[in-house]
Amino acid sequence: MRRAYAAAAVLFCLSAVLLWRAPLDGDVVELSGYAHNVLHGQVPYRDFHVEYPPGVFALVVPAALGEFVTWYRVENALAWLAVLALTALLLRQLYPQRRRNAGLLALVALAPLLLGPFTLLRFDGWVTACVLAALLLMLRRRPDWAMAALALGTLLKAWPLGLVPLFVVAGVRLRGLVVYAAVVLAGLLPFAALSAGGSYNGVMAQVNRHLEYESVGASVLFVLHRAVHTYFETGSFSVSGSAANGIATFQSVLQIAVFLLAAALYARSQRRPQDLATAVALAVAAATALGKVLSPQYLLWLAPLGVLVESPLVLLLVVGACAGTRALVAEGIPALAHQRPGAVAALAVRNAFLIAVTAVLAWRAAVSR
Repeated sequence: MRRAYAAAAVLFCLSAVLLWRAPLDGDVVELSGYAHNVLHGQVPYRDFHVEYPPGVFALVVPAALGEFVTWYRVENALAWLAVLALTALLLRQLYPQRRRNAGLLALVALAPLLLGPFTLLRFDGWVTACVLAALLLMLRRRPDWAMAALALGTLLKAWPLGLVPLFVVAGVRLRGLVVYAAVVLAGLLPFAALSAGGSYNGVMAQVNRHLEYESVGASVLFVLHRAVHTYFETGSFSVSGSAANGIATFQSVLQIAVFLLAAALYARSQRRPQDLATAVALAVAAATALGKVLSPQYLLWLAPLGVLVESPLVLLLVVGACAGTRALVAEGIPALAHQRPGAVAALAVRNAFLIAVTAVLAWRAAVSR
């Protein structure tokens, strides 16, 4: 797989040339502001509001020591090279004799290009790398280190917490849970000591908000032409109303249920390495598709998992979801706030692909007993 990785890395670097000059957006401006506030002596969560867990500062502050946008892009490109390396190791671990591994790795290399230029302006590749590292360490029977990797991902985005029940079923014992808690608390407690309320809001900002306008529930409301109130909240637009609020609650409960379902289905499986990869893919699909927020960069979490499952259908659906995201970005995501038909149609197609991916992964996990 060394040659396959080298080829995939070159392919990604060439594609990154096309991604490099993407226009800046509000997320980048916000993250740059966080970093420069820290360099000017302000304390996160206490002196200024932050919408992310504290791990984000390990990425944005170093980038701000130079020209922020350039170095931030470099960091995120390095993250995807790490994702490629971990995917290559997982493919070799799971399917050592499969000839198409090199081609699948090339698809992962091109995932950012397929999604769009915004991908180098998002740090989600680092979260993906943490989850892939955790899966690889679980397969290599190093559960304590796996939980440490998962904890690092949780300090960047909260959703890797949903993988903890699955990893417990897969063999993590009390010591591994202690490692996970220790790493997370080491990252959270210094900030919580300075501003408990601000730290809580930073970690829970996406959980406590209303239904975001790119989510599955919002797309259903738009397609059905239900009356909703659209307004700006926590970095993007949200929809509210009795139906929207009910759907938001339902999606949150459903997401937790699928996290637990992934653990339960793995417990009833043959517990092959491939079964664990499928269960992790199901949990990541739930994190991507079923939350109250569904941003385009969330597809970076799911794209590498699509090649780790023994299913051409899953791969096809993941590619379809990525292509649908590209179409949505081309239509202009802000157009959703005005429910323009082209944007609503692209959103509905993209979200249909994501729900189909989740359903197929659940079915495959269920029949692997």
